[in-house]
Amino acid sequence: MAFVFEKIDHTRGAELIQMVRPPIYAFQRWQVIDRERNFVLADLGGEGEYPRGQGDAPDYFNFLWQSMPIAFECYTTEKGVDGTQHINVDIAKITLPENLKNSADEIKRLIPEALTVYWAGRRKKAVSVAVQFPVIQFY
Repeated sequence: MAFVFEKIDHTRGAELIQMVRPPIYAFQRWQVIDRERNFVLADLGGEGEYPRGQGDAPDYFNFLWQSMPIAFECYTTEKGVDGTQHINVDIAKITLPENLKNSADEIKRLIPEALTVYWAGRRKKAVSVAVQFPVIQFY
C-alpha cells in the first residue's frame, strides 16, 4: 500500500474532473494514487506557492477516497537544506463529506503522505513535507 506519482491521459483526467469538488483553477495532468486503499490526490491548480496573506489564490486539491471528494486549499513555502527540499503546506480550508466525519483523523494522516509523494514527483528529488490543518468543515 503506497502512493505513486503518475502522469494521466485525457480520459483519466476527464474521469477525475467529474468526481472533484470545485473550484478547478487549472486541472493538472498528474495524480498521486494508492490503488489498494482507493485514494487519489488530484491537483486542480492555483497560485499558492507563497505564504498565505500575500494576495495570491491558493492551490486547490481534491483527495478522493473511494470516489468521495475531500477538497482543500493550501499555500506552500519551500526551503532547500542539504539536498532535501523542505516544503511547508498550510491548508487554509478543508471540507469533508459528513459521512467521513469519523475518518477525519485518518484523512489527516494520509494527506501528508500523499503530498510528500506529490512534491517529490513534481520536484524530482527528495522532499520532506510538513502540513498544518485548520478546523475541518463538513458538507
